[in-house]
Formats: sequence, structure tokens, C-alpha cells
Amino acid sequence: MLPVVSIVGLLIVRKLRRGHLFITFVVFATIMILLTGINHGFAPKDLSAQLLTSWPVFYFGTIMLTEPMTTPPTKILRLVYGAIVGLFFGASFRVGPIFSSPEFALVVGNLFSFLVGFKRRIVFTLESKVQLSPDTIEFVFIPNKEFSFLPGQYMEWTLQHKRPDSRGNRRYFTIASSPTEELVRICSKFSDKSSSFKKALKVLKVGDGIVGSQLDGEFVLPEDPDVKMVFIAGGVGITPFRSMIRSLLDTGQQRWMILFYVNKLEDDIVYKEVFDEGKAAGLKTVYTLTDIVKVSEKWRGKVGYIDENMIKEEVPDYEDRVYYLSGPNMMVDLYKKLLMDMGIKQSEIKTDYFPGY
Repeated sequence: MLPVVSIVGLLIVRKLRRGHLFITFVVFATIMILLTGINHGFAPKDLSAQLLTSWPVFYFGTIMLTEPMTTPPTKILRLVYGAIVGLFFGASFRVGPIFSSPEFALVVGNLFSFLVGFKRRIVFTLESKVQLSPDTIEFVFIPNKEFSFLPGQYMEWTLQHKRPDSRGNRRYFTIASSPTEELVRICSKFSDKSSSFKKALKVLKVGDGIVGSQLDGEFVLPEDPDVKMVFIAGGVGITPFRSMIRSLLDTGQQRWMILFYVNKLEDDIVYKEVFDEGKAAGLKTVYTLTDIVKVSEKWRGKVGYIDENMIKEEVPDYEDRVYYLSGPNMMVDLYKKLLMDMGIKQSEIKTDYFPGY
């Protein structure tokens, strides 16, 4: 049982990017189990061997603990959440009718998550749809109540529809609009092999509703306005940067920003008018197209994938900047490796991952 649970569980942890949560839980649960066991006369060696071969620990830590609906919204809070659940999971006590159990540990953790999390459920009514590119649509919604968010954050969106496929009726989308705008925008790319959720989203009509909850994300601008930044976006990974730039423009702020925007074709570029206007907020935008064969002679941007030479050419002070990467997982991982090979510290690289996209 352990090999199957371990493989499936670790794949889930990897997909959800919750390795930090799982490790924190395991560390604190192990400490408590060892302390409790030693206190009852068990040998540490025997306890350790039992832990390493215990599939319930892996099942609980990788599958039950990482459910997005019940985890806190930030990494720091998730670390605290993992520690709390781990401590109660490994403890052994009884106080009247209350006694230690994995279920009780999860209840305590979920109570903490509820207290610190985004507890609102917002209904968004479709106001309009905008075809941004041949395969990308922007959805503009009217929320039924006001809510606060930071530019760059995302929400979990639930769309009830007939015969949902195995991926279900929930997805995570970055809020493409700025907190300064009354209407809320998200955008998505569609293909012929889209999921049932995407197909239902694509055919939404004006007046239809979708539910937003679980506001999350730390992919936000630094509080210090003097921090120099480089944004790297691919495809619809551009949405958090649209939110950030629009917010800076509307609030009259200035930042040190360079945006690399990667697309296959020129027609795939979206929100260009916002980034052109972003010059007033200190933004320099570098567009690059990867389909070399189809690049027009009139194209004045870059051609090809971002590499070390391109970064050094456009960002002379590249070693002194914080990097924000947003896009498909493979793209983000590749550019993260590129930057680290160039000597950029991992702590200076922020990535935008959101599960189920």
C-alpha cells in the first residue's frame, strides 16, 4: 500500500506546489510521535522504522492535508498550518470526550485556516466577453459585493455545468483587473481539447454567474518602491502583470520594471495598450516571438526564446533585480533554471504557480 500511496500522494503535492506544507507536517508530526513514543518507553529506532513505513502518514500528509479548499492563503500561514496539524497528529492525549486522532488534528488545522483565510463567497455576473487574440478570451464580471485583493493575486472559480470531466468544476485564475477597477477581469486560452470547465466558461452568456472564493497568492509587488524588477511572462501568464501595471498607473506610482513578454505569434499578444501606457509608471516592455518562420518583416520586437544574452542586453543591471516568472509550468521552470545559472539567487526569483489551471 505504501508505494502506491507515496507515488500518488507525491504527484498531488508536486501538482499543487505544496511541498513546503507536506514537509512541515512530516517534521512536526515526527517530532511529536518520537517524543510521545519515547515517553511511553518505545525505542527511537523502532519508532523511526515504523514512521518510514507508515502509509497513513503519507496519505494524510499528501492527500488530506493539501486540499486547496482548506489550506491558508499564503506560504507562511501554510507552514504554520502544517506545523499545527503535525503537532496534533503526533500527540497522544485525552481530555474528557476529546482525544487525539488524525481527524481531530485536521479539524484544529481547518479551524486555524478558517480564521486566517478568505472566508467570502462572491458571485460574479458576466458583463461582457472580449476576444483578445484568436484563442484567448477575456471575461469581464460584476461582483455582487466588494472585496479587497492585491494586484497579482488569484482566486478559485467554481462553475457548475453538466457532465464535468475528471478535472471537476473548479479552476484557479489570476485576477487580471486592478483593485482600482470596478469590474473584475480574468482571461483564458482555449483549444479544441479544452476541459469541460473551459468549454462551459467559453459559452457563458451575459448575465450568467460564476462563483469566486479562496483568494490566494503572494505573487505581488514588493512594498519597497525602490526594488528593481524584471517580469517574464508567457501566454496568459501575462495577467498578473496587467493587474500590477494598471494599478500603478491608476494610483500614480512609479517603479523600476522591465517586462519580457514571450508569445508564439504577434497575434497572441494581449493587453498591449496597457503595457504601452505603462511607460508612464516606469515600465519597459520587451516583446519576443518564438515562431521564427511566421515573424512579419514589419516586426520590431525580439525573435526567439529568452536567453542569457537577451537578458543581459536588455537588463544591464540584471544581477541587482528581483525576477517575477509567470506562465506555463515548464516555461517557468526553464527560466528559473536559466536565471539561477546566471547567478540569480533563488530567493530573488518569484514564480506564479496555481493548481488546476
